[in-house]
Amino acid sequence: MEFRQRIGTSFGMAVFVDGGQVSTNNLNPLFGSTLRFGAGAGPRYYTPIGPIRFDIALPLNRRRGDDSFEIYIGLGQAF
Repeated sequence: MEFRQRIGTSFGMAVFVDGGQVSTNNLNPLFGSTLRFGAGAGPRYYTPIGPIRFDIALPLNRRRGDDSFEIYIGLGQAF
């Protein structure tokens, strides 16, 4: 889930929460591993070819050895 808000004509912000999992069990992937969640936020700069995004995301249920945060930089919409 993501909430985006423009600030003026060229800038904006977004906050988001996402979840997912990876499983080796093709028959029943929903119960094969733990669902992991992350949350984050970042500014947007809107250009004629799409927004430039700079996001910082944090794992909400971090495992031992996982990074404490991730940085994502992108051009265009994430989805």
